[in-house]
Amino acid sequence: MRGMQSIRYSASLIEIANDRIRPRMLIQNLPGCLTGTLLVASPALTEAGFRRSVVFLFAHSPDGAMGLIVNRALRTGSALRHLRDSGVAGESTDPRPLHIGGPLDRARCLLLHSDDYHAVENTVRTPVGLGVTASDDALHAVANGRGPENWLLARGHAAWAPGQLEQELNEGAWLTAPALDWTIFRCDDNLKWPAALRGLGIAPEGLSAQMGRA
Repeated sequence: MRGMQSIRYSASLIEIANDRIRPRMLIQNLPGCLTGTLLVASPALTEAGFRRSVVFLFAHSPDGAMGLIVNRALRTGSALRHLRDSGVAGESTDPRPLHIGGPLDRARCLLLHSDDYHAVENTVRTPVGLGVTASDDALHAVANGRGPENWLLARGHAAWAPGQLEQELNEGAWLTAPALDWTIFRCDDNLKWPAALRGLGIAPEGLSAQMGRA
């Protein structure tokens, strides 16, 4: 499971507490590091909650990995409506939806965004110009139209224990793809999975559910 068995580990990789998020160790530029890439579920991955998912990986190291699912929007109103219901008032009418970022810590919102927004101590930055911020200031900025140009608000996150993601990759559960702004922020959620596959030159309808198990 991508989450429940990783709760104990994840606090050692990324600290998420109160309105802060910061790496506890170097998570970029390591050999084989996948920070800043998309994980695209293969048909071999049938686990509930991750089937046909697209995950932005914002931390990856020998200590494990963390990411946000970017194609699971809630159908309970916009992200800004959720913020208002949570006490974060604002004047923006942006219709972007609230997403479920993963099975862990769903009471907390994380903001995935372009690098035109800076919250130095509360942002984990990636090599592809995207950051993840856990900050009340960031939520207020989004609610009032003063946030980044590109953003996605998610409740919860996904996490992998040391070696777990590598094993799943070897088993064919995931494909890796470039983290394109268009795929993450502009594409309809129901089109992100096939779009990510087609970006790799793969026709979704041609994939075998036994991929990686031969």
